Amino acid sequence: MSDSTRTVVVTGANSRTGRDVLGLLARRDIRVVALVRTPEELPADEVVADWTRSSRALEVLGEASAVVHLVGVFAAPGWAAYEAGNVATTRRVVEAMNPAARLIYLSYLGANPADDNWYCKSKGLAEQLISTVADNVIFRIDAIAGGSEAPRPFELMFRQTEPDAPVRVFGDGTRRFRPVHATDVAEAITHAVHGVGPAGTYDLVGPTEFTNTGMIELVNGRAVPFEQVPVTAVSGPHAQVAELLSDQVSPSSPDTVARAFRLTLTRPEATWPTA
Repeated sequence: MSDSTRTVVVTGANSRTGRDVLGLLARRDIRVVALVRTPEELPADEVVADWTRSSRALEVLGEASAVVHLVGVFAAPGWAAYEAGNVATTRRVVEAMNPAARLIYLSYLGANPADDNWYCKSKGLAEQLISTVADNVIFRIDAIAGGSEAPRPFELMFRQTEPDAPVRVFGDGTRRFRPVHATDVAEAITHAVHGVGPAGTYDLVGPTEFTNTGMIELVNGRAVPFEQVPVTAVSGPHAQVAELLSDQVSPSSPDTVARAFRLTLTRPEATWPTA
């Protein structure tokens, strides 16, 4: 099927990643449909609001030759919210879409349906649903970076808020991160939309590994004081997030995804000015 007759559906199209993807898809001669919860003007041929209840959303999902599923929740107040935001939405997409279409999903390195962490568990359950589609591409990320001009929440977490104020680090401080740049995430997704790369699950991580102190120095341009916060000192839903920021995950080499999807991965340190 040529690009001129293709329909691509993007859920969560008004997210930061969704907007990045729409911007790249708009450069190609394809029909793009954005599925969102609330009405919003977006660079798409059609915007369908309240998509989890809309019959029109079911129609366009069934028509699409590729679906990019970006809807999801993080730091939710309880398991019910994670199940609704990450699992139920995925089930709706899988059940409505053309089974011959390509389905691209943004997941997490620690996704595991048997995990005690609600986020990891919900992402793992969503992956199980995604895997029922023959042509599925799952990109597992650790964290997304945007650089000094468009920092993402992950980077802002390491920013010193006041002079001499310590940056809080969850756990024992040994957690290592491989943040992937936002532009690389959008490019990987759009390349997958256009048929690049075989179906499968990929660790979409950056080429540089950072310690907590390395991220602090990168974001602040220098070494600043930090304090370690035990995960046990965090209560309620925030404890689930603290676990993610302290538990080590070990991705495979970024070379695998770079080769498969024709990516030149950005080094996050190149997007932050040096002191």
